Amino acid sequence: ELAPKGTKYEERTKEIGAMIKKQGFVTGIDFPWLRKDGSQIDIEMNVTLLKDKKGNTTGATGVLRDITERKKSEREIKEGKEFLENIFSTSADGILVGDSEGYITMVSEATGKMLGYSKDELIGRHPIDFAKKDKKHKDSGKKVIEEVMRKVVMTGIERTWIRKDGSLIDVEINLAFLKDSSGNITGSIAGLRDITERKQIDEALKRVNECLLSFGPD
Repeated sequence: ELAPKGTKYEERTKEIGAMIKKQGFVTGIDFPWLRKDGSQIDIEMNVTLLKDKKGNTTGATGVLRDITERKKSEREIKEGKEFLENIFSTSADGILVGDSEGYITMVSEATGKMLGYSKDELIGRHPIDFAKKDKKHKDSGKKVIEEVMRKVVMTGIERTWIRKDGSLIDVEINLAFLKDSSGNITGSIAGLRDITERKQIDEALKRVNECLLSFGPD
């Protein structure tokens, strides 16, 4: 009588009843009930049949727990996860999520296409693995990390990375560290954009300007 109306609830009630009859008990059963005012509440039930000495069922005892808030939180987590997965699968820019040490734990499809790796090949690796190996890039990389540690968030970081096939790609990185309430780093998230073509255009324009300036004011 307390269950919401509808075929699916009636079928679920029968299913639970059959389980109790067969086992003599059920535990951890989630089911919605209706309050007096008509609002819905999610409950978790533990029910056990009571029997006399001859094994005849004489009644049942049940313990109920209000799990409305827990179910709400579970739905929100599920929706948030689905939303994040949708962003990961549809974003034209690359997305990297790292642990407290910077090692990749999640990566978008776009990142794999950008660098020429599969998602599985990227999981567990460190972004440093893809950086250009010369001293100039190593030194500038250290400065970037030190600055991000101070600021927590940095945008417009330009780096040259190496694809799987050995070719170079210029990327623009927006990076943020994630911290707990005590200020400890728990992870990081970075957005990547391929700016190789833009850099090539900038270099071409720079050479044109230098060429024009070499002719002098006349």
